[in-house]
Amino acid sequence: MSLADTPCDFNGLSVGDKLTPAAAMAVLGVKQFKLNWDAAPSKEFSKNLEKFGIADASAIEDWKVGPHCNDENCAIPYGITFGNQSDPVSVFVAFRDALVTEIDISFNAIHWDALLPVIFNKYGDNWKKEYTKDTITDLTTQKTELVDRVLLTNRNDGTNRKTGDKCQIWATNYDSYSLHHDPAGPQHSQFVIKLVSKNF
Repeated sequence: MSLADTPCDFNGLSVGDKLTPAAAMAVLGVKQFKLNWDAAPSKEFSKNLEKFGIADASAIEDWKVGPHCNDENCAIPYGITFGNQSDPVSVFVAFRDALVTEIDISFNAIHWDALLPVIFNKYGDNWKKEYTKDTITDLTTQKTELVDRVLLTNRNDGTNRKTGDKCQIWATNYDSYSLHHDPAGPQHSQFVIKLVSKNF
């Protein structure tokens, strides 16, 4: 395995790593978080679910709760930064039996151009690029905005240098077809590292 292989990690945490959610938070440098979080959703969550859908309602709830984990995932809405300007990002880590299977990084779309060179520097510059014209809707007013959506897919499977596991990596400048309503901003970009499953 070459050191030139595309990595599968974000901030030292890699898909394919076997560790507890608490240990994953330690790798990411998150010192204060709620463990074994299983609280009932707030009344506001139900209202936001009706107005904005499950993804946006969950993100708003995560920001209210703060960094937290259960056996299946860790949500870190704030407290982690990325790039030379320490731009804030939100991180979601998925587990299956203490195995890290996916790392999702989302951030305000205004940082897309600044963070692309950082991403290319770490994960290489061999990306399939797809461009589409899409609309983003404000669900509260039903107003729409036409945007140029970019989908980048890394042509090389990444490699966990400790375990040899493979990963797929992709990124997009707009992660949704509707505006967000959490403190990260109305439009989010997304960067995803996903384990290539051996369960076949």
